[in-house]
Amino acid sequence: YQAREIEFALALGSVYNTIIESSKDSVRSAKYVNLAKSLYLKILSLDPNNVSANYSMGILYYNQAVNLIKTKDYDIDLALLEIVQDQSVKLFKASLPFMEKAYSLDPKREDALEGLSGIYFGLNEPEKSNIYRQRLQDIKKSNKK
Repeated sequence: YQAREIEFALALGSVYNTIIESSKDSVRSAKYVNLAKSLYLKILSLDPNNVSANYSMGILYYNQAVNLIKTKDYDIDLALLEIVQDQSVKLFKASLPFMEKAYSLDPKREDALEGLSGIYFGLNEPEKSNIYRQRLQDIKKSNKK
């Protein structure tokens, strides 16, 4: 029963992600982000080592941080810029443990490596970002052989 519940929740989460990605309405998008987070946290309470749920939680926070940055204009007020930077750093930090867990459970998962590289880039840690980018390139090379 539990395996079916997890499978259903992951499928529903995927539907929520599609709605989030296609939504131009930030209020509607926020509603579905919260619904998706609730689903993934429920899955993780049943199975803390679920790779998909860990990755999905990580990518939800990551995408929130990226979207926050992307929606701001270049001529943004410096005080507002600082607030946006602080919020995006919090979101990247929230993403990190989930993405690290997904990677630790499946070290060859390319999207987790890409996510970790992006998170560390967003946290202004280029050395760590480059380590994960290099690991991703190495995996891609080994997959071609």
